[in-house]
Amino acid sequence: MAGLSPYRIKVDLAPADPVLAHANAQTLDATLLREPRVADAVATAISDLPEAPTHEECSRDLGLVDARISEVLLGCLASDQAARPSASDVACRLGVVAARYCENVGHALRGEPLEPREEALVGVAPLRARRVLRLVGYAACVAVTVAVCAGLAARLEPTRAVALALPLVVGLVLRARGRSTLAGMIRGTVGVLLGAATAGAILARTLPEGLAPASLVPVLLCACSGAWLPMAIDYATLSEGGAQPAAASAAQPVDNAGEGA
Repeated sequence: MAGLSPYRIKVDLAPADPVLAHANAQTLDATLLREPRVADAVATAISDLPEAPTHEECSRDLGLVDARISEVLLGCLASDQAARPSASDVACRLGVVAARYCENVGHALRGEPLEPREEALVGVAPLRARRVLRLVGYAACVAVTVAVCAGLAARLEPTRAVALALPLVVGLVLRARGRSTLAGMIRGTVGVLLGAATAGAILARTLPEGLAPASLVPVLLCACSGAWLPMAIDYATLSEGGAQPAAASAAQPVDNAGEGA
């Protein structure tokens, strides 16, 4: 390449294949210790095999799965700029690869065909699907809260009916920024219940004649459901729980496999 400009190098020479994390069989154990979910998938697949694969065999099989990532990366380095995928397309394709990654690790180690990564066959990219699910949950929460408040406002003073928004408000305040944590989910649930109890106490004092306090129970349940729904969806779609506990269970089979990976 002596004498070639960076532009000519980029245009005339194809990029080298990327060297990914599992290419080195000698450091495979150390790599898997930093990847608890992948290590768990490897350990599960090995437990189904009659004989544990060697480090080299395991590295080769993981390389088949990593090649799916290489395809996306090399597409971004195409010499023809028009042939490069858009940023949104890259995000979607990487999301699909990630969604199938651990599943494909098991397929590769068992000598089975890998799952296709095309969106048409795999489904909507996980990040986009989670975002849509959260928006739907938020919309349902607002719709339920508004409907319940409006329905009760026809029987009570409108200012009193607004008390039904307390489960949502108190729940969000207590949850604070813990959208993706179990602790935040628990705090939010407690806040929803406290808000519902406060709203029930406020509304029970202003019930018109002929309405028993028990008639507020279904209304409060609807308000709690609408307030708790977005918190449950946030935790389900944003939480990364489960990754760390898998490390302890995955590390033992990997370390004790002897010549196996």
